[in-house]
Amino acid sequence: MNIFLEIAVNIVLSFVATVGFIILFNAPRMELAFCGLCGSISWMVYFAIERIFAGAYPVAAVFFAMIVSAYVGRTLSYSRKVPLLIYLIGSIIPLVPGAGIYYTMSAAMTNETAYALNKGIETFKVAGVIAVGIIVVLALPRQIFDFLPEKKTKN
Repeated sequence: MNIFLEIAVNIVLSFVATVGFIILFNAPRMELAFCGLCGSISWMVYFAIERIFAGAYPVAAVFFAMIVSAYVGRTLSYSRKVPLLIYLIGSIIPLVPGAGIYYTMSAAMTNETAYALNKGIETFKVAGVIAVGIIVVLALPRQIFDFLPEKKTKN
């Protein structure tokens, strides 16, 4: 498959999946596109790092993807006067290790203990670095995120 087509498909699918999932959380309709943008950014950073390092560092890829998307989400949160959690949920959706959890449980049920342990540890690492990536961005001072113009509020 052409790499540009693959990138375009990944961007569109991550955007649609994020928006579809964020609707379940009753996000404001005006923020759905921005939530989809955060999800697409997190997936594309992860996708790029996975491609560059040939899948050797999946935990690091998730960590850097989460830092970038949490930064974008926090910037949007300050500029649009919307709670950060809306954007964070959108950016976490593509990175959640759902397949890892499934494979861990499947291997555990079929008595493949070594594989289950290996996959389970990797899944916990991915879940942990999602949290650490968010914490790193939340620890940054607010002034770093104030470069976008603020959304006008009605008084």
